[in-house]
Amino acid sequence: MQRKNNQKQEEKHRSRESLEKRRFLFDQRWITVLLVFVFLLTFGIRLYYAFSTDTFTGDQAYYHLRQIEQIGETFKPLVEDELSYQGRTNLVQPLYDYVLAFFTLFFSPEFVGKLIPNLFASLLIFVVYFTTKDLTGDPEAALVSAFISGFIPIFFAETINSISPYTLAIPLFFYMVYCFYKGAEETTSPLAEKHPRLRYVYQFIFLFFLLTLLNNMTLVLLLALVVYFILLKLEKLKAEPIEKEVFLFCLFLFLWVQLIMYKKAFLMHGLGVIWQNIPEQIVDAYFRQVDLAMIIPLIGIIPLLYGLYAISHYLFQTKGKKEYLLIALIFASGGLLWARLIRLELALMIIGVALSILFSELYKSTFLYIEKTRFSRLKLMVWMGFILVLVAFTTIPSLYFTSLSMQDALSQEEVQALEWIEKNTRKNQVVLGAPREGHSIAAIAKRKNVMDTNFFFIENPGIIFDDVKDLFYTQNSIVLMKRLQKYKVDYLYLSQRSRIFYGLQEYVILNTAKRQPQCFRRVYQNQEVSIFKVLCKVREL
Repeated sequence: MQRKNNQKQEEKHRSRESLEKRRFLFDQRWITVLLVFVFLLTFGIRLYYAFSTDTFTGDQAYYHLRQIEQIGETFKPLVEDELSYQGRTNLVQPLYDYVLAFFTLFFSPEFVGKLIPNLFASLLIFVVYFTTKDLTGDPEAALVSAFISGFIPIFFAETINSISPYTLAIPLFFYMVYCFYKGAEETTSPLAEKHPRLRYVYQFIFLFFLLTLLNNMTLVLLLALVVYFILLKLEKLKAEPIEKEVFLFCLFLFLWVQLIMYKKAFLMHGLGVIWQNIPEQIVDAYFRQVDLAMIIPLIGIIPLLYGLYAISHYLFQTKGKKEYLLIALIFASGGLLWARLIRLELALMIIGVALSILFSELYKSTFLYIEKTRFSRLKLMVWMGFILVLVAFTTIPSLYFTSLSMQDALSQEEVQALEWIEKNTRKNQVVLGAPREGHSIAAIAKRKNVMDTNFFFIENPGIIFDDVKDLFYTQNSIVLMKRLQKYKVDYLYLSQRSRIFYGLQEYVILNTAKRQPQCFRRVYQNQEVSIFKVLCKVREL
């Protein structure tokens, strides 16, 4: 055992000496300039896409927009929501909305929703840079990893115009990973006994608490730490006492916070809380299974292939505690995804960032090898080749998927239709649209919806989902009228977006409206939306 430890120390010493002898392409000043350039480039491209439309992508964006406006006006989150499901209680994790609401003191909520989330997401570049630099000791490798992290296709496309909490949660999450192993270093360094410092440990615990108020990603981190300890045990490496203590403390903190936040939800939904009380009919769409053909373009083939190489290298050849923590994140995210306990988008974001950090090991070893060959004079050309390949296989896919996601943003025709509803209907009236349009109906039209995409504290959401779906499919006018009366629907909001979503050539309900003009009157129409007023009721015998 002592011999293995000595060999490990010798390998580290030789690697450090080789790195010190290596002639870097750029000095630290130029590295800093290039890092800032990468940040500004990423941030600028994000803003270009975000401000290319006045609307947002995804129905959840309008839920957060309502929360931001509510907090800005009352300093309290929107818990009792009169518009969602015609009146319900929201389960709120308010930190993200409070952070964005602060900026509404200076800008409009819509402007804040475009600017600040993209600023948060771009900060991931600095987190990855410092994490990778500490991991490899190679500032150039850290710069390349930071560049990759800025253009991970799934993270770039999903967060650019959606007011997503992931924009803050992902950078925060990986800074916590950095704090975790830096905290262990602080307490085990030769100076620790004389000058104990626990700043990184305290930062980790504080940020862990904040993350529980922001997103449920803390579950991924806790499971990753379990996998990390298992890997250390298998490789006969010792986990530091401070690591175990921090893990146990955060585990109990997590359970305590979840008990407080989800107590009523557990009592009402039982184990359904784990799947957010999502109806069985659409749970597959929320917790999709792994498809390799989908994963490769969404993460990027270069960081994926070479990240997998780094995983095999550290599992079977070289031992490294810091690398094991990143590998544990990948295993934990993959395991939760397989068990359908985490959304595909979140799992791929975590895996993508972790792989981009591990990619730095390939860069480092490649240039250390080139340094020993006659091709050392061509290092600049090899570096430029690296960047071109990364642009081709990472940046371009990011821009492609972003362009696709921007096409899903709410159109001006949809906004105009919703604004017409606000101006021409009474405040207590109910508007029926597809579930994915529920939040936009509440946010823009400011009217009650029948259903949206938040399912906590809703009894039998599957029944409501089937009823709403049947309203778009049924040809039986009696059944149609009974369903409309059941949910007290006053207006029908029929958009091209939902027609495509339901796979309809045309709305069946339009035929019913033609047959019974005394019951349905078209009150608004543009190229994408038709609005009908419901005039009839079914008498119960």
